[in-house]
Amino acid sequence: MRRLCYDVGPTTPPRPSSCPPDKPYCDPNRNMCSAVPPTVPCDDGLVGGSFTCTQPNGIFPHPTNCSQYYDCANGNAFLGECNAKQVWSGIGMMCKPKKLSTDCGTFNCNRYPGQLRAYSINNAYYAWCGEILNGEQEIIVLKCERPNEYFTGQMCEFQCKDVKLYADPLDAAWYYDCYRSGTTFVYEHRQCTLNRLFDEPSQSCI
Repeated sequence: MRRLCYDVGPTTPPRPSSCPPDKPYCDPNRNMCSAVPPTVPCDDGLVGGSFTCTQPNGIFPHPTNCSQYYDCANGNAFLGECNAKQVWSGIGMMCKPKKLSTDCGTFNCNRYPGQLRAYSINNAYYAWCGEILNGEQEIIVLKCERPNEYFTGQMCEFQCKDVKLYADPLDAAWYYDCYRSGTTFVYEHRQCTLNRLFDEPSQSCI
């Protein structure tokens, strides 16, 4: 009987696939069909209980391994792994070559038990670092829910990343006017007049 695997990737949702005769085995580490028999039991790509999806759908960094990531689909977590000498980028949502040590994202949870910590390469992600008990630590990875929000230490807040106008996801009549003040980005929260709504593609109230 053919094993059912899940093809996963950083840009596509998991989908079941029947392994072909020349690759009849399911690789439990990479969730791919393989010609090599697995050395550990295969779970068909589903990581049962080892990772908590804090949003039903989305891509999340692995809590401790920067060459891996989790793809959450309908609340189920699927483990993905980059190729050798690659790391997962939380900025481009894809695997990329590791050129610098800082390319490897981390939460540094082992140094900060009992605290919230931002992901080092993209603070749209953050984690709750549990207490270390018997050498083990529970790490729950979260992501700011709205666009252009980033974790600032205690909560997710809007931040400017460029000089432009950003729509307010909570109210279509409002927008954020981002500009530079010296070397930093600042913003003003503005409202469209005359009952108009803000249109981000045209950068105007219509």
